[in-house]
Parts: sequence; C-alpha cells; structure tokens
Amino acid sequence: MRWTDDWRAPALSLVLVGFAGIAQAQATFTGVGDLAGGEETSAAYGVSADGNVAVGHSVSASGLEAFRWTAAGGIVGLGSLQGEQFGFHSSARGASADGSVVVGYSDSELASAEAFRWTAAGGMEGLGSLMPNSTSEATAVSADGSVVVGNATASSGERLAQMAFRWTESAGMVRLGWFPGPVSVGSWATAVSADGSVVVGAGDLFVAFSSGSEAFRWTLPGGMARLGTLPRRLFSWAEAVSVDGSVVVGRIEWGPPRTGFRWTSQTGIVDLGTLPGAQVTSALGVSADGSTIVGFSAAAFELDAVLWTPSDGMRRLKEVLLEEGAAEVAGWRLNFARGISSDGRTIVGDGLNPSGRLEGWVAVLPPRVAECGNGADDDGDGLADFPEDPGCASASDLFERDAFLACDDGLDEDGDDLADFPADPGCASPAATQEQRLCNDGFDNDFDGTIDFDGGAAANHGVPLGAPDPKCSTGAGNLEMNLGCGLGGAEATLALLVWRAFRRRRAWAGARDTHSRR
Repeated sequence: MRWTDDWRAPALSLVLVGFAGIAQAQATFTGVGDLAGGEETSAAYGVSADGNVAVGHSVSASGLEAFRWTAAGGIVGLGSLQGEQFGFHSSARGASADGSVVVGYSDSELASAEAFRWTAAGGMEGLGSLMPNSTSEATAVSADGSVVVGNATASSGERLAQMAFRWTESAGMVRLGWFPGPVSVGSWATAVSADGSVVVGAGDLFVAFSSGSEAFRWTLPGGMARLGTLPRRLFSWAEAVSVDGSVVVGRIEWGPPRTGFRWTSQTGIVDLGTLPGAQVTSALGVSADGSTIVGFSAAAFELDAVLWTPSDGMRRLKEVLLEEGAAEVAGWRLNFARGISSDGRTIVGDGLNPSGRLEGWVAVLPPRVAECGNGADDDGDGLADFPEDPGCASASDLFERDAFLACDDGLDEDGDDLADFPADPGCASPAATQEQRLCNDGFDNDFDGTIDFDGGAAANHGVPLGAPDPKCSTGAGNLEMNLGCGLGGAEATLALLVWRAFRRRRAWAGARDTHSRR
C-alpha cells in the first residue's frame, strides 16, 4: 500500500470480507492478462487501498501502454499523452484509495516521459516537469488523489539531475530538494502517505569514497530527513510508507547481502532478513498499519515474490498462496510482489505465467484471525491478547507483535541473532522499546571508563566515544557490568537481578507512556 487515512477503518473492517466484498475462505490468484494487439506481456505495479483496482503496463497494438484492471472489467488501456501517431509509451505506477485516480508516466509533446494523472472523467492529463522540455515521472498518489509524488529533471547551477517532487492542483509541481552538500546528485520520491503530508524515497550522497543513495522521509514542516542505514552498510532506499507515514520500508543498497528493511522513529532501520541463499531482498509495499510487507528476493538468477508478517517472518508468496488454497498459482513463477492493499490481503505484482511469458497478477489472501482476540499467546512472550499483551492496541489487531516495540516486533534490532522478549537478553519485557545490548549501546554501563566492544563507535555513527570495554568481546554481549567489585558470587547475582528488575520496571513504564500516546 502507499496511503489511506480515513480509509484505514473501512479497510480493516473488511478483514472478514473477501475481494470486492465477497466472503472468501481460501486464497485466489488471477493473471491480469494483456492488452489486445501487442505482445502477450504485462506487469502490475500498484493496487488501490481497497484492493479492487490494479494498475501497471502492457504492450498493446500501439506500444507500451498503461492499464487499469478490475475483476469485473478486466484489463483496460489508458492511452498516452501524445496519442497514437507516434505510438504509445506509458506506464501506470500508483492509484488512489478507491482506484479512481491513476498516476504514472507517458511520452508527450514535451518530453519522452511526463508524469500523468488519469481519471475516468478527464482521461490522462500531463503534470509538466520542473524544467522546460524535461522528463518527469509520477510514482504514487494520496488516498483522495489530490497529491502526486515522483521525480523530474532539475538543475542546480551547472548540475542536472533527478529531483523528487510533490504535486497538487493549486501549487503545481514543487521541488522537494536534494540532500545538502556539494556531492548530492539526485532524489527520487517513491511513495506518499494517505493525506499527502509524508513522502518517502531516496537521495544520492557520497560516503567513504563511494557514491550511492540513502532513504529519506519528507514532511511538510520538517523537510527531507535522512533515515540512515544498518551498521557497516552504506546505502538505503525507501520504497513504500504506511497509511500515516509512521512506517517506512525499502532495501539496504550495499551488502552483501542486500536486505529489506522496516523503519519507525522508535526503532530506526531494522533488517527484515532474507530467504536462505538470497543475495538481494527488497521490501516494495506495506499495508496500512505497517504490519504486512511484500517485495522480492533474488538468489543466483532466480527471483521470488515474498511476503513478510510479524508472526511468520519472510516467506515465498507462492508457497503461502498454495497453502491457502490458490491452486491457480501452481504453474507460475512469481518474481515481484510490488503492491499491497490497505488490509494486507490483496497483493499485485508480476511473474512468468505457465506459458513462460511475463504477466501481471492479483492475489487475494483469506481473512486472518485476529491474534489479539484468539485466546492464544501467538508471539511467545507469555502474554495473550488485548489488553494483557503490550503489542495489542485492541482485540481486533491481527498481530500480537507491534512495529513500535523493539522487543515485540518480530525483528532483531540489535544484530545479536536474537529477537524480542524473552529470547533477547537485552529485552527486559515485551513492552521495551529497545533491544538494549550493553556492549553496543554507546554507554559506559559499568563506569569503568571504557565503552562497548568498539569504544561506542557503532552506536555513534562510526566515531568512538572512548576505549573499548575488555569485558565486551562482541557487540552482541550483554555483560558490560562490573559486578565483581568486592562482591562474592551470591552478591553479584543479587546485584544483577536487582539491576534487571530496575530495567524491567523502567521498560514497562515507558511502554505504558508509549501506548497512552498511540
């Protein structure tokens, strides 16, 4: 998904309803087909928040052509800004919450690629560019269709590069800028929140004698903020954002392996992991609440569309669909899962059909039983359902894990190969907002004048804060406490238990404050 706001409630209320409002007990899978007269090929790039409209491109008799697909009407071409005299070259990349507004790019009289906004009443309308006779591309649109984001050619002095933009009818195409500094050479907007106030994407930068990109999150009051990357990784790229802009997903650009990530302001960028043997993984879409993520994983020369949830982690989407009864997918190879509906059930993408041709597809998962009201401890933290489990905001929440609680989100924030309470010793409780590792937290926890396994460098953007602590052999250690200062074994154990109890009490208090603000 790439939006929804007022659409969140209706989307989540449809959790017991299938595609287009029809009750559904098992998954379904449908190829979108292709436009008549051209090559038998298509690709789906986006889906409306309600799951009823898929958009993308196919090859028609006139050339590459943007399409809009519905279950009732099938695949319908949207034409081109330039008309048929020179052939089409257009592609749809995003749709509004109800699918009535479609955005993308098309060849035009102004440039080889111009951002467009399509409606049934007005057809395909060009949005212009940031410079005369230059290219632009629309990638996403707000829930009501009034805010469009993308990138266009821009100049700064003697430099020409792509720049992220935000378009409204009243203001036109507005530059979102580049990262500050003389070596920033481009920015790209990839997704927008429901109300259009949060835009995500990536900007070029220069790090350690290497050029690449870093994910950004742009807001109306704050402008473009860099989201960083993982330790010992250089670059990142944001692809999608949750309904309210609080959860961002994308990929780490520099590996190996290159992995997908999820970001919140509480946890920062967190690795989503990969399929076994994969060299590249990327998150491409996220549900309204940020809990369900889709994308792809690549190993050698094979691509796999993937689905990530807090309960099941990362899985091949095809395997999930087959388990859920979608026999139609058996002969397909699913390459990319590119978009997901607000409720996390309708997924679109492309792959190789049984004839070996590239074709877009629409998959619909069956309703999921809400973990926060099923009487079971689904996340293994010793607490079940709302209101006991801190990951549950209500009894209707689908997952007991919470993207905003580092010790209850299903991810390994601190890189010690242990995730959440009680498995991670850095988690005092499932309500803790950080998977604290004493040997990699940037503090001198035992007051001996030394810090962490690396002097605190990893916790301070690569800059040491002091000498390394000899008790910390790796960053995964949790023993940066000097309990032997005149204490015997029993006293040291008691001190450790008291210290842990203090951390647990502090974590629970923090969690109560967090939930009171949500």
